[in-house]
Amino acid sequence: MDVPSELETLLRRDGITQSELAARAGVSQPTVSRAKRRVPVRISDGYGQLCSYIRQELNETSLPPQARDALAEIWDGSPTHDAALAALIRAVVDLSRSEGTEERP
Repeated sequence: MDVPSELETLLRRDGITQSELAARAGVSQPTVSRAKRRVPVRISDGYGQLCSYIRQELNETSLPPQARDALAEIWDGSPTHDAALAALIRAVVDLSRSEGTEERP
């Protein structure tokens, strides 16, 4: 993973600042800045969280921007919250599938 390049891709694609990206990823702006400059000398929790966010964003391009923004607003970046959101999304998909199979008058 080339973090600086991928960070730049994400910043340009979404037209956002480092501060906005940091808020979406649930990390501090200095974490984004250091990652962009290849400065982290150790892999902190924040750096790992930022890398996970970048990987997810660049791999999940099929989501409309409105959906990405909505998820970014409610996700706190933690693995626990990630699991809860994933469960919610699966439940909504299952519900929509079950509604599609019911007979309607």
